[in-house]
Amino acid sequence: MNSSQNILALIHEVAILFPVFLLLFSFRGFFMAATATLLGDKTSQEDGFLTLNPFAHLDILSLAMFVGIVYFVGGMLGDFIPRSFLFLILVGLGQRWLIPATVTTGSFKHPRLYEVFYGFSGAVSFLILGFIGLVMVKILNLDFLPGYAFTTLAEFLRSLVDAALFFGVVNAIPLPPLGAARILYPLTSPKYHHIIDTLHEYDFIIILSIYLLPGVSHVFWYLVTSMQVIIKTTFISILF
Repeated sequence: MNSSQNILALIHEVAILFPVFLLLFSFRGFFMAATATLLGDKTSQEDGFLTLNPFAHLDILSLAMFVGIVYFVGGMLGDFIPRSFLFLILVGLGQRWLIPATVTTGSFKHPRLYEVFYGFSGAVSFLILGFIGLVMVKILNLDFLPGYAFTTLAEFLRSLVDAALFFGVVNAIPLPPLGAARILYPLTSPKYHHIIDTLHEYDFIIILSIYLLPGVSHVFWYLVTSMQVIIKTTFISILF
C-alpha cells in the first residue's frame, strides 16, 4: 500500500470509529446517570447528564485529536495502531475527555450495595449497546442502499458491536483504571482506599503493562477475547 492509499485508509478508519466512540461514550454517560437516578441519587439528572447529547458527556475536541493523532502517527510509521491498543488507551485515559457525571453515592438507598451496582453500570451500558447494534443488523433492510452506503453502514455497525463488547468486558474488570475499579471502594475497608488511590495515579503504566508484559498480556487478552466471543455468540443465538 503506497502512502496516499495508506492516508486514505487511515481517514476511512477514523471516519468510522469516531462516530462509534461518540455513540458509545454518550450512551455510557446517559446510562450511568439513569442508573444513579434509579438507585436514589438525582444529582446527575439535575446536572443535565440524563441525555444522549455527546456534548454533555465528552470533550469532543480532545477525543477527536487523540483518535486522529494515534491513527495518523501509527500510519506514518508504516502500520495501523491495533484497534485493541487504541481501545485500551481510550479506557485508561478516558478521564481526559470524559465528563463524569456528578454522583453522590451517599444518597443511594443502600449506599455500599448500590455503589457496586453503579460501578458495573458502565460495562452494562456497553453490552446493551452492542446488543442493540446486533438488533439493528437483524431488522434493518439495507438492500435499497447503494453499494458504498451499504458498506459504510455495515462497517459502522460491525465496529460498534465489536467496540461495545470490548469496552463492556474490559470495564467489568475491577482494576484501576478500568471502569469497575470503583467497586473496590465499597468492597474494602476505608484504611485500604489509599492503595486504590495510588493505583489510579499510575493508570497509564498499568495500561502499558497489560498490553506489553508477556505473561500479563497473554492472560489478559485471552480472557477478554474469550468473553467477547462468548457474549457475542450468546447475543447472536438469541437474535438469529
